[in-house]
Amino acid sequence: MTLFPPFLPGETLDGATIELRPMGDQAILVRLMLPPGLTSPSALSPDQRYTRMLAARLLSVYLQDNVPAGPGWPREFVPGYDNVLAPFDPEYLSRAAFGDWLAGQLETVITGWKTGGLPDSVSPRLHHLPVIYGGQRGPDLEKVARRNNLSPEEVVKIHSSVEYSVYLVGFAPGFAYLGALPPAIDAPRLDRPRPSVPGGTVALAAGLTGVYPLASQPGGWNLVGYTPLALFDATQDPPVRFLPGDRVRFYPISEADLPGLQAARASLAPTEDRL
Repeated sequence: MTLFPPFLPGETLDGATIELRPMGDQAILVRLMLPPGLTSPSALSPDQRYTRMLAARLLSVYLQDNVPAGPGWPREFVPGYDNVLAPFDPEYLSRAAFGDWLAGQLETVITGWKTGGLPDSVSPRLHHLPVIYGGQRGPDLEKVARRNNLSPEEVVKIHSSVEYSVYLVGFAPGFAYLGALPPAIDAPRLDRPRPSVPGGTVALAAGLTGVYPLASQPGGWNLVGYTPLALFDATQDPPVRFLPGDRVRFYPISEADLPGLQAARASLAPTEDRL
């Protein structure tokens, strides 16, 4: 077996050859290569991009569920947009042995993908997030509206009318990059990031939207609202509300609605449907 593409001749997942690429001496990157003839993800259709996110999620979930226990084996596989990072400890496990194990697991995953035999844990979820827009909770809402020649109410209507995809979870624990933001309400990042942003703040910038899960993080996005729902809790498994490939819809609420959401504030209990 080679650790460079393609390692499984003729076998593909979502029309893309899978590559095992060494990442330093302590990890292997499992990556979905672009279909022949394409050089950039921007050439993919929205459906193709979304399917690739689900494929990466499938890979990470399956590997996590089937990794052997013992020294050297990964404790966590990290999914990306079109890849999964698989770390290992070379003191106990050689890269060749780990690569062989990955290859065997991926053959099973590819067969399951083709036949539709996927575990329910891989199915994406649709999350519904309540948001208080504007005011002190969203101090940049009016600026975003003026930039796009809209009223604040129109920005809220557009922002909450879209079903966003979770592209990545990163930057901070539980922070999900959600897209695509409608161009009608887009705005660039701030020239000077704020030194801190309250946890739960809903923001947008450069074609994306998201929610700051924790307080006291420097932030350069435009702040448009606030959700009372928790996005990260280190005591729960998984500790984050969103996973790559999930979908998210926002809906407006008022300050008067907050007491009714009290029970959901400190929990990652799902408020979603399986897609």
